Amino acid sequence: MSCIQHTGRLAALAAILLLAACAQPTRVASTWHAEAPAEAPQGVLVVGVGRDLTNRRTFEDLLAGRLRAAGNQAWASSRHTDNTVPLQRETVAAAVTSTGAGLVVVTRLEHQDFAVTETGERESVKVQRRSETPLDFFRYNYEVVAAPTYLATEAAVSLSADVYSVSVGRLLYTIDVVIPPRDTRYEIMDEAARAIEKRLRRAKLVE
Repeated sequence: MSCIQHTGRLAALAAILLLAACAQPTRVASTWHAEAPAEAPQGVLVVGVGRDLTNRRTFEDLLAGRLRAAGNQAWASSRHTDNTVPLQRETVAAAVTSTGAGLVVVTRLEHQDFAVTETGERESVKVQRRSETPLDFFRYNYEVVAAPTYLATEAAVSLSADVYSVSVGRLLYTIDVVIPPRDTRYEIMDEAARAIEKRLRRAKLVE
């Protein structure tokens, strides 16, 4: 087999594996940590743990928007806190007071991986993981890759959403979400918001 044929077969295999990864469904699991409330608490404060305010606000707006569309009161914490200082318990507590939220949903990144494929086109961008710590929510480094090939990457993430009851002051419920590789951060955040909102409704914590 020539080198050209071997390279072509590898490229075809990579494409097949990439398509298979894209077809994988998002996986969602959940755990109760306390008895389910008799009635769903009114109002949800959405907190995305992350240093990048733009990404944090995008995710919070997506989840809060889905909750509102389903008939709930919901607020993005980044629109009710002082974003010039790091996110802390005290700032979240102040947002709870100002909104009157009965639930607080705190979402944090647990892990992220990348699927990488090589194609023979003009220069593009290679995306690299900056950190795996929970505080680095969907953060990336970028590097231009010169011709004749470029590396196209897709991020796969796992994240957890902890649901706290304001009235009893304790953790009620945790939702774990694993999202297979997707093309953009927005797709990941939108899919995460959809999965969390759906599981909150299934648990009867929201309408």
